Amino acid sequence: MNKSQSTDQANFTEVFRTGRLWEIELAASEFKKHNIPFYQQEQTSSGLKFAKPIAPAMAPGLWWVIYVSQNALQDAESILAELPVEKTENPGVWHYNASNKPNRILRWYYIFILLAFAAYVFDGIIDLVKMLIDS
Repeated sequence: MNKSQSTDQANFTEVFRTGRLWEIELAASEFKKHNIPFYQQEQTSSGLKFAKPIAPAMAPGLWWVIYVSQNALQDAESILAELPVEKTENPGVWHYNASNKPNRILRWYYIFILLAFAAYVFDGIIDLVKMLIDS
């Protein structure tokens, strides 16, 4: 092995980033099956980078990244193309959820809370105006 080959094996490139735990585990499993050298990192929206924990948990602004060696980059990309995962270079902060569609029940709950808060504030304003008029 010459020096350029060993350097290529030491250079790792980001090939996959996601906030969904099942996607990162699926990709890592396939890379292991095909003997593709890789490693994983956990990254936060604030820029912190950690080794992937033993018991990871999904949260807003938390992503997992897979890096593969330069020699295996094309093989890794072809494997990822066959997997049922969303390939995106810059997933959003809320990328950890199951789908981009908000839950209908939660949407109505949020609307109810917003309307209740608005009614409370409106009632307070009416009381304040009555108090100012009476004094």
